[in-house]
Amino acid sequence: GEILEVKKIPVEPGSSGVQMRIKVDMMLEGYRPKRIVRFYPAPWKVIALPREEEYFGRE
Repeated sequence: GEILEVKKIPVEPGSSGVQMRIKVDMMLEGYRPKRIVRFYPAPWKVIALPREEEYFGRE
């Protein structure tokens, strides 16, 4: 997508301190405009958690 804006924001737990506005052509179902979306650069490996470390709520 097209990067519209990049700005520094206060660093808080779970935040890198960088906020970006990006215009995308298509979004997956479930994502809505004006929401926070985490994304990862293509070179980063996405490693799934081991099953015993996943949280499924009350069972």
